[in-house]
Amino acid sequence: MTNYSMIHISVLSLLSSLDGSIALTQRLGDDIRTDYWDLPGGRINPGEKLFSALNREITEEIGLAQDSYSIESLLQISESFYPNVDNGIHSISIIYQCSINGKPNLLTQVPYEVQNTKWLHPDDLIRSIANEKFTNRSQLAFKAAGLLPENSGATPYPQGY
Repeated sequence: MTNYSMIHISVLSLLSSLDGSIALTQRLGDDIRTDYWDLPGGRINPGEKLFSALNREITEEIGLAQDSYSIESLLQISESFYPNVDNGIHSISIIYQCSINGKPNLLTQVPYEVQNTKWLHPDDLIRSIANEKFTNRSQLAFKAAGLLPENSGATPYPQGY
């Protein structure tokens, strides 16, 4: 059994507009997720409650105020293991299904973490996954929400996330 020196707990949102489009962020930085499309969200700070962290991350990453969307339900919990990163990381992602009326402009407030944002309609999801890089946890969330078939042939993301 590998010893892991850190546990990362993240909260993310599968945020859908009235027409079914999903809010996405494209990661920036020097970690393994750079250039990958992911769901809005991020790590929980020590002592921070789950919904507080989710609201903070949605505001930071796509610029939406807490009162502009609804947290509907827990969609999925996924985990990944990274034995070769920072002496081993065990990553847990808690993904919530959220909804919003309308389709507002998405504007990141953390340009050092997020290089791009967009709304993606489910009709374009399979083609986008075939042509762009998406994190494993986002692909698993799409499947859990019924937006991708289980046998979609989605490209595995290196090292888990």
